[in-house]
Amino acid sequence: MAKRLGDRVVLKAGVESVRRKDGRFLGTTRRGTWRGKRVSSRFRPRYQTGSSFTHPL
Repeated sequence: MAKRLGDRVVLKAGVESVRRKDGRFLGTTRRGTWRGKRVSSRFRPRYQTGSSFTHPL
């Protein structure tokens, strides 16, 4: 799937925060900030440390 999505997927860049702004989501990592219409969260709760989410998602 990552290959099909191309540069829209950033590997080895753990999410530090996700917030909503102007109807879009902003995801911040140590490698930069990305904007999108949707957020897909793919991690187990025990790996969530160090990430923050501004509600409502």
